[in-house]
Amino acid sequence: MSFTTIFYKGPSVERAVRHALRQHDNYTAEISTLPDSGEVTLRNTGYGEQALLAALVKPHLRITAVEPDDRRAIAEHCAARPANLQYVSEA
Repeated sequence: MSFTTIFYKGPSVERAVRHALRQHDNYTAEISTLPDSGEVTLRNTGYGEQALLAALVKPHLRITAVEPDDRRAIAEHCAARPANLQYVSEA
């Protein structure tokens, strides 16, 4: 994941995302359990980094990421968001 897509969001967001990526080994295990195609819903994926990586690795999988409003707003304005990824607010 290119940190330039999250850098402009501020140093605290960048630190949180870097920490989460290191802590979860770039979400390799989590993403490997997802199907290659179809649809999935991911909930509370931090600042959307897990959902973004999953969408990039699994281009035939439609992903809906459910996030709190403050984090959803940051995640959905990522310059590198692929077409198979949609962010929605928590109900």
